[in-house]
Amino acid sequence: MRRLEYLCITQKTASGGKRGCLPLSDMPISSYVLQTEGTGKEAALEALAGLPWLTIGEPAPNGIPVVVESASEHEAKARGDELAQLPGISNAVLVYHNFEDLHECE
Repeated sequence: MRRLEYLCITQKTASGGKRGCLPLSDMPISSYVLQTEGTGKEAALEALAGLPWLTIGEPAPNGIPVVVESASEHEAKARGDELAQLPGISNAVLVYHNFEDLHECE
C-alpha cells in the first residue's frame, strides 16, 4: 500500500488564515542565494556546475542566486542541505519556495 504524506500549513490571508495540506509528491521549486566569502565564489561555481537539478543565476559580489528543482519536498530539503555543504558556500539562504494549491485539511 502506498502511503501519501502531506505538509499542512496555514497561509496568511487578509481575513486571518487558511489551513491547507500539500501532498509531498508535488514538484517543488526553490530559490536560494548562496553566500560566499573571499575566494570561495570560484570553488562554489565549480561545485555547482556539476549539479543537473540546479540553474545558476548571475553571480553577485557576495552570493550566487540559484533555482533548485526537486521531485518531492523531502528531496527539496535534502538539496538545500547539500547546497549549504558545498565548497566555498558559507550559507544557503532560501528566498522562495513554490507550494502548489493547498488541499483542505481535516
